[in-house]
Amino acid sequence: MMVGSEIKFLTINTAALWAEGLLEGTEIAGESLRLKSFHTHRYAGACGEIGAPAAFALARCGLIYVIDKRTGGLAVYDSAAGSYSRLAPLPTGRLRDIAAGDANLYLLDDERVYALARVNHQIRWEAPAPGAAALALGRDENLYLFDPAGAQVLKTGRGGAVSILIEGLDSPKNFCCGWDGFLYVLSGEAVLRFSIEGALLEKIAVSPPADLKPCCLGVDRDGTLYFGGRDQEGFPYRLDRSGRWERLGYRGAVSQLAVN
Repeated sequence: MMVGSEIKFLTINTAALWAEGLLEGTEIAGESLRLKSFHTHRYAGACGEIGAPAAFALARCGLIYVIDKRTGGLAVYDSAAGSYSRLAPLPTGRLRDIAAGDANLYLLDDERVYALARVNHQIRWEAPAPGAAALALGRDENLYLFDPAGAQVLKTGRGGAVSILIEGLDSPKNFCCGWDGFLYVLSGEAVLRFSIEGALLEKIAVSPPADLKPCCLGVDRDGTLYFGGRDQEGFPYRLDRSGRWERLGYRGAVSQLAVN
């Protein structure tokens, strides 16, 4: 999650963690110990090392790519080593968002979207993307662009050709690709699930708790929805398929989240 000048990792506990005896995963309940549903890892050195994180993308091997809001440059965080390294200046404008695939990095600046090879950061293709505010990467590296001002979602084809996939959205706030390969859009008072062809498959009504004003969205393998809000006194939540809301173990504003 992006929280101000910090990167925070919210970990879902498992029986394996309990068996390992990790104390940060336990809590006292009456006269006994029990396993917490979540615990938070915080990397507070981000502000000093890369400035002010603006957006991030999860990649394989525990790598997290991070955009520095102040410079518009890019750095990579190695979660295994616990260290950051800055990437050489890239042939783009000031970066707004990023997505990481197995072979490519996808970068969005104020005017264009780029596909760069991960191994050497050479541009494979680029295309105009006026109005786009965010990226999402689906299966087989299908790339989607979120245009809230235009109330639409765009897609890229072979060679970076951009076309409209979904339009006419009601007050869209955020979107993501789910583990099931479908697109999820936070729009109005609902989450809309679309096929990769742009067909509406499901409308999930969202009536969040009073301390959540959703602005970002994530989806896990079970179809559980995760929401973050910009209220400093609020909490992120998850909403399971039965309609049950659960508050997560962190308090504060969230500008971006991703479910790994």
